[in-house]
Amino acid sequence: MKGVTNDSPAVDYQRPEYEMSTSDTEVGKNSMDIVRSFITTWNDHDVNATMELLDPSIVFQSPLFSDPVRGIKARTEVNDNFMTSMPDFAYRLIRIASDGDYVATELVGTGTSTGPAKLPGRDPIPPTGRHVEFPMAGFFRVTPEGKIAEERYYYDRLVLLQQLNPPTQS
Repeated sequence: MKGVTNDSPAVDYQRPEYEMSTSDTEVGKNSMDIVRSFITTWNDHDVNATMELLDPSIVFQSPLFSDPVRGIKARTEVNDNFMTSMPDFAYRLIRIASDGDYVATELVGTGTSTGPAKLPGRDPIPPTGRHVEFPMAGFFRVTPEGKIAEERYYYDRLVLLQQLNPPTQS
């Protein structure tokens, strides 16, 4: 084009900061595969297979807990309580992306309240028989050994609780 100049220096893609190593790509692919396996085993309600994918020092965070849940024993208790309250709970995976050992997911959580929901710091929520469906984001960190070491979820807790126990109309 006439009169247009490009005064920017040419990008040197041979410089290290532009390098994309196969190992980084493979780590990301493997990390995504492990998180996909986690979601699949959870949805199959295969608790043993799900727990096998977690690192013994797993750190789990969710809006329903004021403090992170640490360690495989505590995470197992959370799973047991959760599966008692919503045995049909499943994740619907919308999108997944990774950057090395970190994996981000867009999910929809869905299930039916058929048992008491035990949450820290409050009385159990009795079963309501209500179906819930809510959008959420899940973030995971996968170790070089292929275990999930961090599992963090973000969702609107109020939306979930209102679906479980909608306000009464006067």
